Amino acid sequence: MSYLKEELGKLTNLGQVAVLLFIYLVVMGVATSVLPARPGDWEFALAMMLPLPIVAFGLSKTIFTVRGNISPITELTVIAASLAMCLIAMIGSRPGMNGSVTYLPAAIVASAAIALGEEILFRGALLPALSERFGFIWGIALSAVVFGSLHLEASYFAGLSALIAGVALGSLYVRSGLGACVVFHLFFNIVCGPMMGLPIGGLPWPGLLSPANARDPLTSGLVLAGFALLALWWFPWEYLVKKKTPADEPQPV
Repeated sequence: MSYLKEELGKLTNLGQVAVLLFIYLVVMGVATSVLPARPGDWEFALAMMLPLPIVAFGLSKTIFTVRGNISPITELTVIAASLAMCLIAMIGSRPGMNGSVTYLPAAIVASAAIALGEEILFRGALLPALSERFGFIWGIALSAVVFGSLHLEASYFAGLSALIAGVALGSLYVRSGLGACVVFHLFFNIVCGPMMGLPIGGLPWPGLLSPANARDPLTSGLVLAGFALLALWWFPWEYLVKKKTPADEPQPV
């Protein structure tokens, strides 16, 4: 690990984050190949947790404060927005009550590990590194494009929904910091997946509920529209409509 830190130290912040993302994806791919299991199995939960040391190292790349002179979004509002998105995702799914709690603990652990890893790397590390070079607006946009592209495996529509979600979460990061993004993503993943039994991210999550018409929330037009509304609401328009000052830019800590 010390050798890795030494070699990464020779790169720019953006280069370091790019290497971390690559390593994270490689470790995730190898883990899911070596431990082929379904969501709800502890082997799958272990596979989702294996990249977390890379994620922890990525925390050292979150070198910028993000709360400028713009109004933050409260955590209560973030939780309410996440739960509202979950309810939208349930529309038309016809939930049943014949689910099971057998796989719930492992499914929650795996779902939480995915959300935590993605938020730390994409919003906590990639967005600040991009913002350092291009400014917050381009940082939000470019990090969202990368985030969306990694969801194209499920479907093109899922990739588009993830891109819009990336804009919303990137905007939330700029306003309220990493913690708010983690809270939103955790609630959305856990409630839609292990609780409601929806195949979020194309993964067949076992849930407390058993929807008769289960479909990936990221393939729902209503969910995409919901993320678009959140993106419009949370976007830091202040950076576009007023002259920026040094206090508005990301500052090293």
